[in-house]
Amino acid sequence: MTTGRASNAFLAMPGPECYLLGRTGPFTQLTLDQHQPPPGFENYQGLLHLETMKAAASLLPLPTLLAPLPQCVKSIDTPKESGLPILLSREDVAIGKVVRNQEGAEIVSQLLAADASATPLVVTSLLPDLPFLASHPHGAGVISDLFEACRRAPDHGASTIPALTRRLQGSLLRLTRDRWGCRVMQAALEDAAPDFQQAFANELQGKALKLCQHLHANFVLQKYVELVPASSAGFLLEELTPHAMEVAVHVYGCRVLQRLIEHCPREPQLASLLESVLSAVPQIEKLLKDPFGSNVLRAVVAYGSDSQVKAIMAAISTNVLKFAKHKHASLVFERCLEASSERSGDFPERDMLVALLLGDGTSRAPLAQVLLDRFGNYLAQRMIHCCKSEEEPRVLNLLARCLPKLQRSPQGRHITIAAQKRFGCMPGVPGNIGMSAQASGRPSANLGAQA
Repeated sequence: MTTGRASNAFLAMPGPECYLLGRTGPFTQLTLDQHQPPPGFENYQGLLHLETMKAAASLLPLPTLLAPLPQCVKSIDTPKESGLPILLSREDVAIGKVVRNQEGAEIVSQLLAADASATPLVVTSLLPDLPFLASHPHGAGVISDLFEACRRAPDHGASTIPALTRRLQGSLLRLTRDRWGCRVMQAALEDAAPDFQQAFANELQGKALKLCQHLHANFVLQKYVELVPASSAGFLLEELTPHAMEVAVHVYGCRVLQRLIEHCPREPQLASLLESVLSAVPQIEKLLKDPFGSNVLRAVVAYGSDSQVKAIMAAISTNVLKFAKHKHASLVFERCLEASSERSGDFPERDMLVALLLGDGTSRAPLAQVLLDRFGNYLAQRMIHCCKSEEEPRVLNLLARCLPKLQRSPQGRHITIAAQKRFGCMPGVPGNIGMSAQASGRPSANLGAQA
């Protein structure tokens, strides 16, 4: 028996009972050198591609079967009407083997995108090998597309997604840590049933710390926190509380902690976790100056309680000049000024911060010293924007004193533009210079940015 690719001779076709995207019909013999497609097939080359693979499946080893195809069958165009014509029969090529090749995976993904009626057939074909394919370099993409195709179905996956998620159970921890499997896990968690959410929590129980610090697993935990009810994230909060500081300053762990702060703000366990972090000023100062811990503090300022925000403000007030000039701490400082202006209630800590910034109103005041600073000038602009009516005269007076150096510096021009936009005028500046320009803003730093 030869081991070469099937030639231009007639291909052995399956029996009369064949399934083409749900259709049944008799098929005879086809050849690779035919030019006219049979009636009902708009993408004949794609059909021949799959038929070549089907005929060779029982004759050739998989590496030979998946070798480069002739030019005449390499191009597979999306059909205009009836979906990608891929022949699926009871005895044909196993789709689970086809998707392990990049070209085959792309074909099946096209099928799922082109014809919704093919989704149940693909689910049935891939279900036996689902745990393996979910961590396969090519198969994982198809499984993710399969979940998306199930959600697009008329029943929104009610008849297919439960079968897929049940098949994955027992492999959830492995997939969560896998480079490719983590993407499948995120797709599986979308609209997941409560029983799957509980199975996920059970398999990951006791491993939250290592997983939130894992290169791939942290994305799955973030998605889990975003999608499930806040009460379902209790096991994460419980396991991370003793290691809160370690997680807050970790490049991946800080992301999971931010999602917990955003989506579980009223959970008592979160309050306990944050109390362990904010209970001491030295710990807050460490987070203020840390590139990852500062993002956690910004999330606390945005979603935390008033008492938690006041604790951060109190720590900043210990050295406003140092924190105003710090690359990371100044971001938290800005957010504190914004949040205290937006929140209702009394914030004496905010008033104390402003008073410390304004100082004696001379060029020795901390605000005057940060006007031209690389990071402090953004804080000065935020201060101008957020100051209260009773604070406006002091701010304007200080800016007027510093006007000569402001006019000589690009950063200073941003300050004068911000003042003109906020107050309508700038003492000592003729007319409305710069009113048409936009005050420079610090490049936005997304709390949930992914590496």
